[in-house]
Amino acid sequence: IHGAVVPPGSPGNPFPVPFVLTVLGDPELDTEEVIAYELGYRQQFSEATHIDLAVFYNQYEDLRTIVDRAPVCQPGGIPVPGIPPCFLSAQYVSLPIQMENGNDVDTHGLELSVVHRFNPGWSLQASYTYLHSDDIPGPASSAVSQDYPDHQLSLRTAFSPTATTEMDFWVRYVDELSAQNVDGYVMLDARASWTPTPALEISLVGRNLL
Repeated sequence: IHGAVVPPGSPGNPFPVPFVLTVLGDPELDTEEVIAYELGYRQQFSEATHIDLAVFYNQYEDLRTIVDRAPVCQPGGIPVPGIPPCFLSAQYVSLPIQMENGNDVDTHGLELSVVHRFNPGWSLQASYTYLHSDDIPGPASSAVSQDYPDHQLSLRTAFSPTATTEMDFWVRYVDELSAQNVDGYVMLDARASWTPTPALEISLVGRNLL
């Protein structure tokens, strides 16, 4: 598959012919596989409080990997640089990358959720997620191994000061995404609503308030 084309004479290509990013297939490419082990626990402590916990361990095999190949002049498939330099007579220079099966990866983590209802008009929900993956040497295209937050935390409360009003607050923390160079961040959403009649609700919503 011919992908991106870098025109000749551009900042990324000072030579007189185009550079073409070429994705090569592999007839031996296998499907990625995963064996997942999960264990869960759920407890209703009272009418007001319950907890939900899940732990998991996943074994991934044959993750897709992108491998860079040596650039060649086309037509002819002459390696760069040729003698004389092949790009002087080539139609374009192919920059090939190939999809292959690469590393095996193990991941493990947990998900925890706790809900407590203080009274009929006020509830609180807290949740936490942890995910850890083996480090993989070299490039890999699978999101399982590259880019995910190790920790995520959520705290959400909803209460009704009166019979016709409601207020919700939702705070979330997301850990850094190292592959994208994104720092960890905190988000806050809020909502206030008023129901003057059973047929009418007016609400004010704020998102990403931080």
